[in-house]
Amino acid sequence: MISSFEREMLAGISGERAYQYVAQLIELTNRTAGSKAEAEGANKVKEMLSPFVDECELEGVPVTTYFKRQGQLEVVSPSKLVIPCEAAPLSGSGRGEAVLLDVGDGTKEAYERLGVAVQSAALLATTPRPTVAATFETRIGMCLEARNRGAKCFIFHIPQSDDELIAQFVMNVEFPTFIISNHSASELRKLLSQHKEVRVKFESFLEQADATTYNVVGTITGSQYPEEVIYLTSHHDTWYYGANDNNASTACLLEVARIFNRHRPRHTIRLVVFGSEESGASAGAVIPAALQGSYGYSERHRAELERISGGKYTLCDINGEILGYTSRAQVMCSPEMVPVCMQVAQDLGGYARVEEPPPQWFWSDHLCFHTLGIPAVSMGPASDLGTNRRSSFFNIYHTGHDNMDAINPTALAMNSSFIALLAYRMDLTEVPPYSLEVLASAAVRNLEWLPNMDRIATLLRQKVENCYRAKNREERMTRILKLVSAINRNIYGFVVWTLPVHKFDFISDFIGKLRDARSIIEIDGDFDRAREVLRTIGAATLYDDFTSEVVTEIDGMENASGLTSRFSRCWIDLRDIFGTLRERETPEKIVPRIEAISQQAIKMATDWGVQYEQALQSL
Repeated sequence: MISSFEREMLAGISGERAYQYVAQLIELTNRTAGSKAEAEGANKVKEMLSPFVDECELEGVPVTTYFKRQGQLEVVSPSKLVIPCEAAPLSGSGRGEAVLLDVGDGTKEAYERLGVAVQSAALLATTPRPTVAATFETRIGMCLEARNRGAKCFIFHIPQSDDELIAQFVMNVEFPTFIISNHSASELRKLLSQHKEVRVKFESFLEQADATTYNVVGTITGSQYPEEVIYLTSHHDTWYYGANDNNASTACLLEVARIFNRHRPRHTIRLVVFGSEESGASAGAVIPAALQGSYGYSERHRAELERISGGKYTLCDINGEILGYTSRAQVMCSPEMVPVCMQVAQDLGGYARVEEPPPQWFWSDHLCFHTLGIPAVSMGPASDLGTNRRSSFFNIYHTGHDNMDAINPTALAMNSSFIALLAYRMDLTEVPPYSLEVLASAAVRNLEWLPNMDRIATLLRQKVENCYRAKNREERMTRILKLVSAINRNIYGFVVWTLPVHKFDFISDFIGKLRDARSIIEIDGDFDRAREVLRTIGAATLYDDFTSEVVTEIDGMENASGLTSRFSRCWIDLRDIFGTLRERETPEKIVPRIEAISQQAIKMATDWGVQYEQALQSL
């Protein structure tokens, strides 16, 4: 139930004013990491935020910026046709003329069907949406296959975007790569179906250089607990105008800052609007190529963020993405934050859906906090009711149609209200309103396959009880934050192959499906069905769809990421199993290989279980 004071506080939030903030923030240009336009955007945010905070400053983080000339692509025979395109960010420079070939889904099987014809060709492919598990790696794998097989350039489009729009997505492979609309892809495929040969001319120019991105950091100092911090975050870099992604979220933070400037908090509120969420790493260097602003901030302030004693605590991060499109929000949060977030959503009329993170978080700046054990909340547009299809916003995601026409003042008001009310309730209580019971329940979910599951469960009960037996606030805060941090570092820490973060039940799913595949082969001898079962393992399709060289290169790119190094990542290689299934080796050869991989996974899980137990014992 909303109290009278909360009602008065929320009455100060204006969706129309937030709408005007968005109009002030957007520019008719890309604000890419390290660019002059991005720096100007950071200064504009600082100028707008400063009146509402006690202090506001820009913090620089080293990044890689890139300069590009508009990509050019045209059909030169059998007829002349200009194809609107974009040179993919962080891809490579190049120019030339080549025969156009359609490689469909861009897997190695598609390339192998074309054979040597791929060499010196321009290749057209359909890549998956960027928010489905493993599509960062899948998209890059398709391009690496083209490069490794001697193609001249790679051309791709993305289903589910509006037909005429060209969406911006980082490719991060130093190879000439072009993004086209779904309509243009249909035109090219029509030409290929009508003519024996289609030739295209292409040109792109991209240059990268060392640069600086700027995080805007505003602080409202707490009146009673100035060393205890609640973070509110978004990002200011954009593709195209970025009205929703992510100027709308920044506008929401401005509304919330206005509220806490008038109703002073007891704990410190720190608002950080990051640069370089969309890009910022050098081409071909790492996956992810983004989150450089928040990663740089979290590294620079790591000791401060991780402090859990002496009255110094980081209570949570509440992060916003795409908050101006719909008044139906999806709120994903670490387990201990679920009940308080649900109560806030209910008190605001049930407008938002609250859940623990699925195996894949929204890919955004909160992740750099959560990997340090900090409770995190990520807000974004909810999927459609009834159908559970992704929000229609993703038809215009990263396109020029993410403009003021896509901004809804009601959505801005509702999402600002959620952030403000959640932050207020985090600030109101003497001890953060985490649910240790929900956290402990999540922390033992799917652990029945661990040899030390009972010991972990017992330790968790003991540690929760210890929190409640604390003699004073300081002792209780320290115990709670240490427990929350230890679980959050471990509950999402056991990562198999791919980013974003997978919860540890992913390894349980992995082991179960290996066993299912083994049974299918032993009982039915059905190689195809066994293969399809294994392909449903998160990101396992990478091993099946791409050559060994490509998989190894992608793994190297992931291991080079500083953010990835915070995870207890492991690499369980399924290339050999998929190879033997495709070759239809005898069950006598395949079953032992599946069993060997199963035992490897079990050993990894067992080792991780020991680490988890030790982390709890050390509290």
